Amino acid sequence: MIRSLRERVTQTIAFELIGLLLVVPVFSAYTKSSQLTSVIILCLISVLVMSWSALHNTLFDWLEWRYLRRVASDRTGRLRIVHAISLELTAMIVTLPVFVWLLNMSWADALLLDISLTLIYIVYSYLFHRVFDLLRPVKISTVQE
Repeated sequence: MIRSLRERVTQTIAFELIGLLLVVPVFSAYTKSSQLTSVIILCLISVLVMSWSALHNTLFDWLEWRYLRRVASDRTGRLRIVHAISLELTAMIVTLPVFVWLLNMSWADALLLDISLTLIYIVYSYLFHRVFDLLRPVKISTVQE
């Protein structure tokens, strides 16, 4: 019903690495931070979000299997949108205080930054997971209840 731990780790690391490549230049320009500072901050954020992402994706997959009897790679377009939005919105709970603390930003500025990154990642998350599922579908034969 769900991906193996190895598959989930592969998915999560690939998601974060590609995301960093896309976001570091934008983050650096917005915060007026050096590329190195941006990479360090975003790597910390990445570790926090990776930890949350693995848990979120596993719970989402479990709920989908439990209530719809469908594996992640067969997810509908609408449910993929719900998945991407729920992942990014809940990740904001973890990242907002980090931006305030590390960048010495006001809560309002940090919220604007977090919302901007979240909007980018919602689109990226939808596209990444769709491509990942096409390239690496869940094998039905490994489904266990």
